[in-house]
Amino acid sequence: MRIKSKLVTYLLAISLIPLLITMGLSLGYTSSEVEKLTLQAARERVDTSAEKLSAYFS
Repeated sequence: MRIKSKLVTYLLAISLIPLLITMGLSLGYTSSEVEKLTLQAARERVDTSAEKLSAYFS
C-alpha cells in the first residue's frame, strides 16, 4: 500500500473515533430522556384516572 493511501486510511479512522463517541453518547442521552418522559406521562395518566375513579365512588 502506498504511503498516501495509508495516510488517508489512518486519517479516516482517527476522524471516525470522535464521531462514534459523540453518536453513542447522544443516543444514550436521548434514550434515557425518552424513557423518563414516557414514564412521567404514564404516571400522570394513572394519577388522573385514579382521581376520576375516586370521584366516581365518592
